[in-house]
Amino acid sequence: MKKKLTAVVILVMLISLAFGNDSYYKLKPSYMTVNGVSNTGLVVGNEEYAGPFMFWNPETDEVTNIGGLAAGDGVGGMARFSADGNYLSGSAMTELPVDTAWQKEELSQYNYIFTSITFPWDGDIGFAAGQSSTYQGNGIVLTTYNGGENWFPVWEDTQNRGIESMCFLDEYTGYVCGWNGYFAQTTDGGSTWNTIDPTGGQSVYYWSSVHFKDENNGVIGGILDDGIAVYYTSNGGHSWSLATGLSGAPAAIGYAGGDTYYLTTGTGKIQKSTNNGQSWTEVYSLPMGVFLGMDFLNPDTGYVVGEGSIYHTTDGGATWQAQSVGPDPIWQDVYYLDEQNIVLCGTPDMIYESTDGGTTWQWANEATFNGDPGLYSIARSGTKLLISGSGGTFYHRSTVDSEIVSEMARYNVQTGEWTTLGNLGYCLDGNYSSGWSISADGGTVGGNAWKGGWYAHAVAWNADEGFMDLGTLYPDDNASTRAEAISGDGSIIVGYQDFNGPWKAAVWRKNPAGGYYPNVHLLFDPLGDPNDEENQLAMATAISSNGVWIGGQGDYVTNGQPWIWSEDTGVVLLGTIDDLEGTVTGINHDGSVVVGFFGGLPWIPRVPFIWTQANGIQNLNEYATQTLGVDMAGTTIETPMDLSENGLFVVGMAFDPNFGEWGGEQRAFRLQLGETSTPQDTIVPAASSLSSVYPNPFSSEAKIEYKLNEASQVKLSIYNQRGQLVKQLVSEGKNAGTHTVSWDGRDAKGRKVSSGIYFARLTSDQQISQKKLIYMAQ
Repeated sequence: MKKKLTAVVILVMLISLAFGNDSYYKLKPSYMTVNGVSNTGLVVGNEEYAGPFMFWNPETDEVTNIGGLAAGDGVGGMARFSADGNYLSGSAMTELPVDTAWQKEELSQYNYIFTSITFPWDGDIGFAAGQSSTYQGNGIVLTTYNGGENWFPVWEDTQNRGIESMCFLDEYTGYVCGWNGYFAQTTDGGSTWNTIDPTGGQSVYYWSSVHFKDENNGVIGGILDDGIAVYYTSNGGHSWSLATGLSGAPAAIGYAGGDTYYLTTGTGKIQKSTNNGQSWTEVYSLPMGVFLGMDFLNPDTGYVVGEGSIYHTTDGGATWQAQSVGPDPIWQDVYYLDEQNIVLCGTPDMIYESTDGGTTWQWANEATFNGDPGLYSIARSGTKLLISGSGGTFYHRSTVDSEIVSEMARYNVQTGEWTTLGNLGYCLDGNYSSGWSISADGGTVGGNAWKGGWYAHAVAWNADEGFMDLGTLYPDDNASTRAEAISGDGSIIVGYQDFNGPWKAAVWRKNPAGGYYPNVHLLFDPLGDPNDEENQLAMATAISSNGVWIGGQGDYVTNGQPWIWSEDTGVVLLGTIDDLEGTVTGINHDGSVVVGFFGGLPWIPRVPFIWTQANGIQNLNEYATQTLGVDMAGTTIETPMDLSENGLFVVGMAFDPNFGEWGGEQRAFRLQLGETSTPQDTIVPAASSLSSVYPNPFSSEAKIEYKLNEASQVKLSIYNQRGQLVKQLVSEGKNAGTHTVSWDGRDAKGRKVSSGIYFARLTSDQQISQKKLIYMAQ
């Protein structure tokens, strides 16, 4: 019922827009971040960060919640309309099944024994530490920002300071300890480490374990050259004291809650401290035993594991019950998911799990077991469990069998429903993929999907072929791509290709056999080096629905000028305002109207522009007030976000000194352009263009016509398909107007060229135009 009502409301809004009043400039009374606008002037955006999408009818100021998920909190995307207003691109939530089996991977570049893994607060940021060999190896600390999908080194040792234990209080503050007396603290996430000496100058063989319960209270234990010791601090490590009551060499120290710690030894002893590690009491001894790892739900309930041993207490260590698992490996660590779900790991390569509080155990990684490596430490990151081991081995599995995530989606205005469209199998921050664009016919949606840690691929969807990975030109570099805009019939997709840092224009064209051809760059000089970064146009951001004109962002290649490009003209620079870098944000259906903005730095106000054939580039505020006669109500347009496909409406964000709780905030606007921006049949570049070549094909002589809007230095040359200069026809200053030059099919030495395809290239005032000629020798 709710969906039907929503559809009815939207239809009413569309009707009112079609027959609304004549006011050209509308401001939304309350805040909205604008995404797009339909051909009837209906605006879509979001009123909340990462909130649902909303329709705004500027004629009535009616707002309708249509659901979906706008950008924010790891979700990307943009809501854009199809030409008939029946479909939108965007992102929406969906529930997907998750594989809960253990997955094994090896970090071949880090062939270390990772003895410890931790994720502060069970978050996405975590650390893994270890050593290159069991005794006296070099140490290493890795970090991850995405739950262990990717790891990066923050500390690599060359002085035989292998790491045995690690404890992080948060993503910045942590401690590591290990061989040759190495004990250090970081307060910047591992970038720098400061060594600590709790002993006051004694020689230490190795530190075996460290644990801090908070920023002040911590315990460290190990073997000194002259004996065993545990030290404790109550002031964040500024001073340390020697603990009492130790009955064996510490193997591991664990915090159980309150002021209670437990300690295991390699000689089968379990000790307990109830005063933050100051004194220790032996609570259990297993003759000839070896105890290693531990985990506690609370001071009373926990597990201690070791060589073939699993012991459980529920009374604060007063009694311990041995539990049988089956095999007798060296159990290195144990982890409570909750009171009933417990995980064990050990050597060799064994993971066992219990779902009934330890009564029974199941071999969880039997499918991947091969007797190697050793597994040492267990940690949790969100809904994921991770285990670190030797040989750079890491296991991981999901703790849930389904998850609510966001995906690229299409909205049907008639039914009021979002349909999620797919993903590439990788999730980051709860997001698999995001929709950024839609074709005018509504049949193709484009965007990007996470492909791996911190990189994504451009993707597209249509009903016939489903979800498609558009790929990247640089897969070995994990270089990202994204689909920003789509032609009317879905045959051309434009966006960006990450290239050595800068985002460069990318164009995907439909392959008749299915899918899309690999993307290609757009070149400033079409005959120049296609691999030269300084010849590649920056990110493409828009395309006319007829597929002829592509627009994009200015950068060092175009001296900051925004640009449009077509096969016939090559790049057309649109000009500049205030010497700022410009970005195209919208092109109408035939490329005769272009909008965008200059600037982008937070402290520099953006300057909006409109470009038309008749007037070239203009400040959109001046166009609105001087050409359209609009009363701006004290506001200043700063960021046009979209231009309707028919070229009648511009929407975006305007600055209002009186808007918001404190004044001086952005607010949504819609500007109706009126008759002066009615689409033109053709478009003429601002400075120069190759108008025509006739006859074409030709066998004796071709006349090449070009137009100049102002006097300038001109070069007009003929090139072959290999980009080699055949003949220069013009190289001189020319007055404004129409000019004609002939080419008789001969090269610079007067020789007839062979039949084939050639290119006439016109260069004038930093603009390059090009047309194809076909020569047929007699």
